[in-house]
Amino acid sequence: MKDKEYKKMLKNIALLADEVIVNEPALERSAKAEQVARIARKYNKQTRVVEDVRASVREARKSAGKEGVVLITGSLYMLAEARGRD
Repeated sequence: MKDKEYKKMLKNIALLADEVIVNEPALERSAKAEQVARIARKYNKQTRVVEDVRASVREARKSAGKEGVVLITGSLYMLAEARGRD
């Protein structure tokens, strides 16, 4: 959400991640995906936007493979959307 302090958390995650996939939940208070991606790219060039939340989870799982790890961050509302319970 755009009113939360996400920039520092995003920096810490992006520096450690192999790839960052950003989406834009269907919430009015959400930060815009391109805005978040622009910040993430400062710390991780392997950053891309997949607008749809569920599609971004599929892409992350595909990219991580069977042995990889997918870290999903965001609100509980976004998590519900990712799980198809929106």
